[in-house]
Amino acid sequence: LLPFADNFETTVSVRYDDISAVSDNVNGGDIDRGDDDITYKISGLFTANDWLSLRGSFGTGFKAPSMREIGEPLSEFGVTSGTFVCPFLDPNDPLNPFCRQSATGDQYDVFRQGSGELTFETSEQYTFGAVIQPLDNFDMTVDYWNIELENLVERLTESQIFNNAETYRNLFTTKTNLATGQEFLAIIQAAVNAGTRKQSGVDYSFNYDMEIGGTQLDLSLLGTYMIE
Repeated sequence: LLPFADNFETTVSVRYDDISAVSDNVNGGDIDRGDDDITYKISGLFTANDWLSLRGSFGTGFKAPSMREIGEPLSEFGVTSGTFVCPFLDPNDPLNPFCRQSATGDQYDVFRQGSGELTFETSEQYTFGAVIQPLDNFDMTVDYWNIELENLVERLTESQIFNNAETYRNLFTTKTNLATGQEFLAIIQAAVNAGTRKQSGVDYSFNYDMEIGGTQLDLSLLGTYMIE
């Protein structure tokens, strides 16, 4: 806490994270590489007068994937909830023989799996807003916030995999039908770094209290307006 003046103060915090690799106790060795990072946050509060304060902050973040997202072994996960036409219709494609030959689409088997190649998520976020109290029994706050996540870790949806089959070709495999011995196409919903996500919005709150017949009544309205 750094009080530069009676009506202005700043808080600075720094954090270091060192995440070790996930070990494979069955086969030996490490599944991933682990990672480390330094993150920080700077926030400030300016009290303009008795009824108005301005505040803001800027910071960075660092998040490790879960152990399941990293180390989950290939495991069956049912079938797709939707129906899809096989994306490998070229007869020369090595995956074509495993297609289900339906013109209107079929359900496909699904596997889940972790990935030791995941990059840890990082983020930058900032906020600025005001606290206003024009009356003793009424106050309001309004804060704009903006967050940008990089290397977002998530599992791709069925549609993302089938609609971008060439991009995610490595997420297609086969599964043998135990009754017939025939192999059919299947997908792997593995954890991947899906890219960047940006979100912003405005948080607001209004608080009013009154006394009715000796009873204290507190009224509040809270919400968030999403911009993107």
